[in-house]
Amino acid sequence: MRLHHWIFLLQFFFSQPLFAKCGDFLNGEASESTKYNYEEIFNQILKAKCFFCHGEDGRREGGVDISTYPALIKDLKRIEKAVFIDKIMPSGDFLTAQQYAKLRAWIDAGAPE
Repeated sequence: MRLHHWIFLLQFFFSQPLFAKCGDFLNGEASESTKYNYEEIFNQILKAKCFFCHGEDGRREGGVDISTYPALIKDLKRIEKAVFIDKIMPSGDFLTAQQYAKLRAWIDAGAPE
């Protein structure tokens, strides 16, 4: 297997909910999913990485709108696929490992408002 295949497999493995939450469980800490709401996710991640193309000044590239919580929830499955499965978003300025983890934890918790 080539190196980029191994890297992809490791990223996929550690992005899965079961493994992402193991550290919190073993340390007796609250899970990541209980720490975030839409406002925090928007301000910490979406505003910097996604809002320019999917909300600012009425822009809705690909028909995806993240400017409000109801709009984001409507497109959440498409967003989740583009970010975590296809890994095509955000284009250019990709998310850090910490941002991926926060976004994944928030979605796994049901994307609370």
